[in-house]
Amino acid sequence: MIRSFVTLLLAAGLVGCAGTRSASTLGQGPAGITVAGHGEADAAPDHAVLTLGVEVRRATMAEARDVAASLQGRVLAAVTARGVAASDVQTVALSFQPAVDYVDGAPRRVGFVASNLVRVRICDLSKVSEVVDAAVHAGGDDVRMDGLSFELADDTTIRTRAREAAVADARRRAETLARSLGVRVGAPLAIDEVSGGSGPVFRQAAYADRAEATPTPVAPGVVSSQVDVTVRFELR
Repeated sequence: MIRSFVTLLLAAGLVGCAGTRSASTLGQGPAGITVAGHGEADAAPDHAVLTLGVEVRRATMAEARDVAASLQGRVLAAVTARGVAASDVQTVALSFQPAVDYVDGAPRRVGFVASNLVRVRICDLSKVSEVVDAAVHAGGDDVRMDGLSFELADDTTIRTRAREAAVADARRRAETLARSLGVRVGAPLAIDEVSGGSGPVFRQAAYADRAEATPTPVAPGVVSSQVDVTVRFELR
């Protein structure tokens, strides 16, 4: 969605005798026009990032830890067996804590919860669905999947394209406004940039699967970069 705003500062007597050029109404340099420009660019992602792990609830801390360790080991083995390098797997959350329930408003410990989450980078996008399903098969009902995103290892190119588009958009807006007033847009005097980028995010809920079940569908889509600029142009 394009966001824009325009602030027009014109000097008194700007449109008048040829060759006459007066100071801006603020008395701080040449008359100018400030506009906002928006630019977007996208590209196909080159890898996926999956956050997954196990969350186990058992009667004792030792039991919860042991079961979680065993299940997570199976999950990681399943993931790396699908071609994910060990260096592309990183632990991002590990916790062991009491499980508390409330009875008549009073807290009561009802067991212990052990959780272990890892961040998995999948370079072969054709294997994303396979990795997801393999992890679920390995961990069963205790598997948790917090999210799946598609990313670019280097977004320099699309950010540059988005930036160029934003500046061009700002100049078009400035020229449209200037024409309506009978003046021309000159050189840029100042520019500010606000950048952002995001790609589609696929979130997969945990579930117990069967070997004959349909593979989990995933859609990589595109990775987008957005740039907003505010440019002040001189008016002639």
